[in-house]
Amino acid sequence: MYLFILLIVATIMTIFALLGLVRVTRASVLLLGIMLGWLIFLKVFGAQLVKFINAGWGFIRSSAGVSSPQQLIDPSDPAAFYLLTFYFAILVGLGLGSLKSFRLQGRFSFSGMFLGLINGYIVAAYTVDVIFPAYAFLPVPIQVPGMTPQIPPPGMPTPAGPDVWTQLMQGLTNLASNPAAPAIIALSILVFILLASRLSGKKG
Repeated sequence: MYLFILLIVATIMTIFALLGLVRVTRASVLLLGIMLGWLIFLKVFGAQLVKFINAGWGFIRSSAGVSSPQQLIDPSDPAAFYLLTFYFAILVGLGLGSLKSFRLQGRFSFSGMFLGLINGYIVAAYTVDVIFPAYAFLPVPIQVPGMTPQIPPPGMPTPAGPDVWTQLMQGLTNLASNPAAPAIIALSILVFILLASRLSGKKG
């Protein structure tokens, strides 16, 4: 299972490294700042954001004549919601980096590629935390309550589990059943489209 997770991490880091390579360094710095800023926002105001959305959802249900309004987001487990909003912040950062008025496009930037690796690692670390919380072994820059699980202390023995193939299949099942899976797939497709368009523009 760890090999499968490392493959996911390596893939995400490679995608963001390539994105950093085909943009100037400032684009990667902007994306990094937006991601860290949003993570800090979730850390400080995440619980209030969940309450606000649930209150709005309850008002909509009440206005529609539905009794006993249900919560849209489970306050005790907002991890998937936090991850979706984190992905949205990433899309905002990538979108701003594509605007010509910001002048964040240029020749290949190896410093941008290095920062892209950092950005990719951050994205991968929080993705693993939410989708595979039992294997959240990657350090994250900001601990977000409800999104980043507690990591067992170093040296703590782990219980014996199933074989690697069983773990891999279980991981794929968890990924497919996770509410954030469609957004993850959509984000991956969008990133590849953006990357392909940027590379084709460079060659043209």
